[in-house]
Amino acid sequence: MKHKKLLSLSPNLNLENDSHYKVYKEYLDDALNYEQNNHIYNLAITGKYGSGKSSIIDTYFKNDSHVLKVSFSTFEKTPTTVVLQQEDNINVGKELKAGTEKSTQVNSKDLISKGTIFANIINQIIYQVELKNIPLTKFKIKKPLSWFSKSILILEIFCLSSLFLPIDDTTKIIALTMSIMVGILIIWNFLSKVEFQNWKFSFKPVEAEINMKRDDLFERYTDEIVYLFEQSNKSILIIEDLDRFEDLSVFEKLRELNTKLNSKHSKKDQKWTFIYLIKDELFINQTDRVKFFDQIIPVIPFITTNNSFDKMREIFKEDDIDVRLLRILSQFIDDFRLLLNIHNEFEVYTKVASLAQNSENEKGEHNELLALIAYKNIFPNQFDEIQNGEGTLGDVAKKYKSNIQAQIDDANNRLKSLQEKRNSTYLKSEAEYLYIWASNTKLSYSNQYGGQATQSISSLTIAQSVIQNDSYVAKHYAVSNQKYSQFKSDNHEYSENLLPIVAYDSEIQKIRDEIERLNRFQFFNVDGSWDYFKDNELLYALIINRYITLDYLNIINHYYGDSSTQIFMRNIYIYKPDFDINLKLNDISGLVEQLQDSDYQQSQILNIDLACWLFDNNMDKFKLLLNTAYNSETFFVETLINFRPDLYKNVTTIIPSIRFDLSVLKPIEMLDIAKNNRYLESQSNIKLIVVYLKDIISNEQFINFVNDENIYSTFKEMLIQDVNDSIVIEKISDVNHNVLSSVLIHNRLSPTASNINYYVQEFSYDEVIERFIDANRIILDKPLSNDTLLSTISGNSLSKGTFYNLWKTYKGQQLKSDIVSELSNAHILVLIELHILTTDSDLLSLVKDKDLNVRPDFFTNEIKRIIVDNNISLSGELLSKALSLEDDFNDKIFVNNISNLSKTEVVDYLVKSNLSNGRFRRVMQKIDGYQDIVFENEEINSKILSWMTNEEIINNVTVNDQDKLKPTFD
Repeated sequence: MKHKKLLSLSPNLNLENDSHYKVYKEYLDDALNYEQNNHIYNLAITGKYGSGKSSIIDTYFKNDSHVLKVSFSTFEKTPTTVVLQQEDNINVGKELKAGTEKSTQVNSKDLISKGTIFANIINQIIYQVELKNIPLTKFKIKKPLSWFSKSILILEIFCLSSLFLPIDDTTKIIALTMSIMVGILIIWNFLSKVEFQNWKFSFKPVEAEINMKRDDLFERYTDEIVYLFEQSNKSILIIEDLDRFEDLSVFEKLRELNTKLNSKHSKKDQKWTFIYLIKDELFINQTDRVKFFDQIIPVIPFITTNNSFDKMREIFKEDDIDVRLLRILSQFIDDFRLLLNIHNEFEVYTKVASLAQNSENEKGEHNELLALIAYKNIFPNQFDEIQNGEGTLGDVAKKYKSNIQAQIDDANNRLKSLQEKRNSTYLKSEAEYLYIWASNTKLSYSNQYGGQATQSISSLTIAQSVIQNDSYVAKHYAVSNQKYSQFKSDNHEYSENLLPIVAYDSEIQKIRDEIERLNRFQFFNVDGSWDYFKDNELLYALIINRYITLDYLNIINHYYGDSSTQIFMRNIYIYKPDFDINLKLNDISGLVEQLQDSDYQQSQILNIDLACWLFDNNMDKFKLLLNTAYNSETFFVETLINFRPDLYKNVTTIIPSIRFDLSVLKPIEMLDIAKNNRYLESQSNIKLIVVYLKDIISNEQFINFVNDENIYSTFKEMLIQDVNDSIVIEKISDVNHNVLSSVLIHNRLSPTASNINYYVQEFSYDEVIERFIDANRIILDKPLSNDTLLSTISGNSLSKGTFYNLWKTYKGQQLKSDIVSELSNAHILVLIELHILTTDSDLLSLVKDKDLNVRPDFFTNEIKRIIVDNNISLSGELLSKALSLEDDFNDKIFVNNISNLSKTEVVDYLVKSNLSNGRFRRVMQKIDGYQDIVFENEEINSKILSWMTNEEIINNVTVNDQDKLKPTFD
């Protein structure tokens, strides 16, 4: 970093080239020109503190030796009050008690006597006057012994000592004489330095002290004071900061002194001018000021809140500081010295800080550093408090963190309560509810609008798919023209029962979002209505504009410890949302000493090294950290167990309800995790745990898993679906009824006749068992019961082969045709083929109505007799099949159904059967002699001839004398 010099806070003595100074110089030249203005003896330079009064005067008189300067400073937090100093030393407390109510509130340490002020003025003047110029003054100066005094004192000691030596009498007389003479000289010199009533003296380094007990010092020693001024060879007295005492009587005494000085004419060409550097508001009365001073030169402040921004930008032009920050600070800085000191402190801090760290956010930290330095300069009473985390800023930070933590704690409590309620309910998701509803109401689905809903919602996986894809749903085999979302909206009972189930998930997610939002809250979200900001607008402006953060202690104190520890603590201070849980920490024991209990409730406390150290050394703090991890949205616990697998049992003991994300956690204690639902119920997690368990699980473990009602149903569903093929449950009675459907759907049950009979007996024949039967080759450990077989008649969708295999084992009575009318044609044909159905007219009606594609051998003599006896009409394929096998019933069946045949079919049959010895064929083909052919008067011949008449093959039929049927022709 480039070295930059600090700026001096003392008055600037080099304003000669400043355009503003040149204006003031001209006014001062005019005022101090005694030839033109010999009546200006009291000159006021007015302006607020920091306006540049001292810089102007010091520059003007920097090479002038005719100037005396008196300066006062007071740094009390409250104004200093000037009081009379009584001779009888009346107790200050009693004096104040007798005074006004206001004065009773003034502390004695805030009081100063006028005598002290006057003595201070004289004291400062004495030290600016050469001692040789005031030999006659009564104001003595305390100073070290001179070389001469030391010499004669040594000589006196030597002379006195010699009197005790063994010397002759003459020498003793000489020594005694010298001793007396030197003693007289010493006494004379001592007495000349002491005035017993008024003065103190000491042999310490040079010190002037006047401790008068009266306030009329100027009155009593007027001549002495005038003497000092006249002998000083000065002509100007500059009085600075006297207005700090806010007592006009002191100024009146000085004006009187000025008048006395200028009324003396010991030196005709010398006039005294007192220049007062004061603030404007000293004189309350509008006329007092102009009466007191001979001339007033106002100084326009060098810096105000209006131009403070420009000055700040100029001073900090080489620093990468936000313009907005400079703009904010400029609204509160109107003193140039204050601005310079802020700059100096900033330079020192940044210089030292650069030795301590290499910040990734150097600009942000520099902005915050400047904001903090400016704040503590504007509020100097909070200097130490800021660095110690106390004061207004510390209180605001603590209250903010406390409020945020309280909200997070409340949200975590609500989250825990909802999770417990959800876990206590039987159904935990919309998919589970839809699956149960569909099982009870035969609700099915289709992926096409208007199609038959033939696909059953027979598993949680299918239910989830229906919800996600918003498939069309309807009663089984009904037309599906309504999407699931519309069904849910229209079906009041369904939606009403579903609401409390999905409400848990919705509310839980809302609370998790709320916790995440609170964890991401920053200090700039602080409540501006707090009382802290009523009289401290600067602090509020710096916080909401992000120039003071919760990390301010690290910024202002420049932590020099381990860098990782510094980062860790900073994350806690500022609630940093993104932090590294794997940050390597050193000196953890020292770090733990810095942490407060409230820190363990922040997610920023989560650190692997810290957690391991706490587990080994401080279990109570480990539990606090673990509970914070449990309530956070991080994968901290999973990462911790990956690092220390031995902690698994302790973690699950401390937090039995913990849920792991298995995409992060290594495969540790997976059987325990599955058994106790120690994972987040998501498809990805369930898939991971099933993939791990499916090839290592035993039959017994599998049965225990699927029968455990406390285990996630979604997990059981996927485990049943994906477990290795060797897992088969031998006895259906070993399976919990809640998962039996899934076990059957995924063929995890041995397909024995016993299991099938049991299912049908307990639950009735349904689509689940039907699919199971259709998907497996039935093991006939015992015969299928008639009830089982009969239950397959009602609207089943078994394959023809499976249906055949089932019914070929049937040993019961033949069935009436009407009970199988709902079966498909294929299934009815199976029953016909197996002779399961009773042979009667109902059977023929069934075959005819459903146009069954029966085989020709179906038309047995028994069937044909029924057809003839009941005069059953046949047509098309059925008629052709009925006539395909020759027997005695064919001719009657033919003539009864001749109208249902085409002319060609009739001719073919007549040719084939050679009915009436071929005479019908000769008539139809008009073979020679056909007009003379006659037929026996029988029913068959009559019906055939009637058909020919209708077909206009012949004209009519008559009966001749021999009772024969004779066709006639045109």
